[in-house]
Amino acid sequence: MTQKGEEVQGTGGDRDHFRILVIQQGDSGRPKIEGIREHGGGRFHLSTWSVPRDLPRILDETEAYLPNNPQADLVLDFVSHPDVSQDLIQMCKDKGIPVVAPGKKAGLSWAYTPPV
Repeated sequence: MTQKGEEVQGTGGDRDHFRILVIQQGDSGRPKIEGIREHGGGRFHLSTWSVPRDLPRILDETEAYLPNNPQADLVLDFVSHPDVSQDLIQMCKDKGIPVVAPGKKAGLSWAYTPPV
């Protein structure tokens, strides 16, 4: 894993597949990634982007931790750092990409937070 993150291609490959981008901190999205791969039946093109677990408590600039130009139909946000997550959600909003951000992100506009 690099400081800028790491993108790994998953199942599916052509544009006919629904594109899901999982942004995770460390391997926080691993159970969901495994579930999509196991139960998705090849219907999804799955990509991941990982940011380091140990980040400074406050980040003024988060660009180094986010993908430059996310290409997805849906983003799943499993980043626990609030600055990175907030900027990710804003980036997706600007691009019109819906975001599912489980957990404590209920107050962030644009992201859908499923009930727990």
